[in-house]
Amino acid sequence: MKNRLKILYLIDSLATGGAERMAVRIANLMADAHDIHLITTRAEGPFKRDISPRVHYAFLEKRSAADWRAYRKLFRYIRTNKIRIIHAHSTSVFMALMMKWRMPWLKVVWHDHSGAAIGKRSGYGLLRFMAARIDFLIGVNENQLSETLQTLPIRQGVVLNNFARLIAPQVARKDRIVVVANWRPEKNVLLAVKAFEKIHRRFPDWKMDLVGQASDEATSREITTYIREHDLTRTVETHSGVNDVAPYLFGARIGVLSSIWEGLPVALLEYGLARLAVAATDVGGVGQLIRAGETGLLVPSNNAGALAEAMERLITDASLRNRLAENLHNEVERNYSARAYKSRLEDIYRSLTG
Repeated sequence: MKNRLKILYLIDSLATGGAERMAVRIANLMADAHDIHLITTRAEGPFKRDISPRVHYAFLEKRSAADWRAYRKLFRYIRTNKIRIIHAHSTSVFMALMMKWRMPWLKVVWHDHSGAAIGKRSGYGLLRFMAARIDFLIGVNENQLSETLQTLPIRQGVVLNNFARLIAPQVARKDRIVVVANWRPEKNVLLAVKAFEKIHRRFPDWKMDLVGQASDEATSREITTYIREHDLTRTVETHSGVNDVAPYLFGARIGVLSSIWEGLPVALLEYGLARLAVAATDVGGVGQLIRAGETGLLVPSNNAGALAEAMERLITDASLRNRLAENLHNEVERNYSARAYKSRLEDIYRSLTG
C-alpha cells in the first residue's frame, strides 16, 4: 500500500480487559497495511499471546510514574523506528504526551475507552494541563466525547465504535447465563449475582458463568463471599484469567452486563457475535447498541430486582430470547465490523500526517 504509516500503539498492560483487548485487536488489524508497533508500559498479560507476528512488540517494564529509565527506553524506540503517530490507549496518554514534549513532531491520538465523567477521574488535573498537546481524541460514545471536548483543550475528535472478532468453537448451547467482566467496582458483577440469586430456585437447570479477572481484592472478596453465603457455589461458576471467552459465550443463551458506567463495552459486541440475548444496565454507551425490546433488554443501573426480571423474561420466553439475539447479531455485523473500523482509523491518521 502507498504511504505506509509508522504507528505506535501504547497501552499500560495486557491484562484481561476491554481496552487491552482492543489495543491488541487494532494493532493486529492495521499491521497488514502499515508499520505497526505495540508497546506495553507497566505489565504484560494474557493478551500478549494474541499479538500478530506482523506487529513489532516491546515491553518497557515501567515500575513507577517517575521511572525515567522507561521514558528513555520509549524515547529511543520512537527515534530508532521513526514513529510518527502514537495511538495511546486510556491512561498511557500521559507517557505519550511526555514523548511529544521531547519530540514535538509526534502526533498523539488519545483513545479514551472509559465511560466515566472526565472531571471525576484520577489524574484529571494533570490531564487538563497536558491535554492541549493531544492531536486527536477517539471516544466510545457521543456523550463522553462531547463532555471531554468541552472540558479539555483538545481540538478535534470523533466517536469510533469498537469492533469485535470471535471464532465460533464447537460447543453446545446450554441453559447458562454469562457475565464477561473483570471484577472491578465499576463493572458491578455482584449485581448480576444478586439478580440471579433472586430467580435461580425457580429455574434450577440454569447456571451462571462469571468470566473475568479478579483484579480488585475487595470486590473479589465481596463476590466470592456472597456466592458462598447464599449457597450459589453449585450454580454460579467463576472463571478468572480467561484469554478466549468464545467457549463461554457460544455455550450460553443469555449475556448480562451489570456495570455502573461504561463506554461501549467490547463484551456487548461479543455477546452479539455469539447470538446471545442480552440484559444490560442502561449506562454510558450501552443504549447505543442495546435498544430496549429490539436488540436486548435495558434496566436501571444498580437495580437487582429489575435485572432479575429481565433475566426471567429471557429465560421463560424463548421466542423473545431468539429474536433479540438475532437482532443484536445483525446489528453488530452491520455496524461494528473490522473493515469499517480500519477505514475510519486510517482516515484519522492521514488527516494528521497530511
